[in-house]
Amino acid sequence: MYRMLFLLFLTLIVGCVSHKNDDSDRPDEMEFNIDPELLGSTVHLDEKGISFQPPREWTQLSDEIFDEAVRQLKQFQTDHEYFSIHPVNIFLHPRHGSTLIISEISADESFSDPSEMIERFHKKLEDRFEDQNVRETVFLKDGIYFHQYLIQSQDKVNFKLLFYNAAADLFQVDYVVPRSVYLSESRAIESSIGSIHIFTN
Repeated sequence: MYRMLFLLFLTLIVGCVSHKNDDSDRPDEMEFNIDPELLGSTVHLDEKGISFQPPREWTQLSDEIFDEAVRQLKQFQTDHEYFSIHPVNIFLHPRHGSTLIISEISADESFSDPSEMIERFHKKLEDRFEDQNVRETVFLKDGIYFHQYLIQSQDKVNFKLLFYNAAADLFQVDYVVPRSVYLSESRAIESSIGSIHIFTN
């Protein structure tokens, strides 16, 4: 279990339908095909102004295992340039190990512009995964900008999403899935992404 989480945190550190907007400078508004049968119960992060539904059977880590995972993350986040990642929730499929990780990202005070923070984070992803297939998509969901990165290695597929909540705090959501179950879990992941909502406290 702990080894699996360690490998996932190495990833951390570093079919939807779209509708065109009339404004060519704005990304597409995404409409997700949400299947409620593939989702678990809604999780409300009231202090963060975020709610979502994990894929069905992806269960939240116990407090003990979550605390150990966070402790491991802190060990290899030392001297991490510009950014610190703070996990908020972790969900794990008990059989094949697919994982959903919701994290808040903080940055040093040199970032005065939120777009600059996203750009710098994108550069860090490119450097970290230069030998892997990385695809970026920017879309709107309920009027909120989402930056999605599809990162593929030989054995894993990672959907990484970045977005700001209503308080302008940056969040990262990672769906990390073994390639062997990617096709069978893809609809559940799409449904879960589509379930993300941002609200004002």
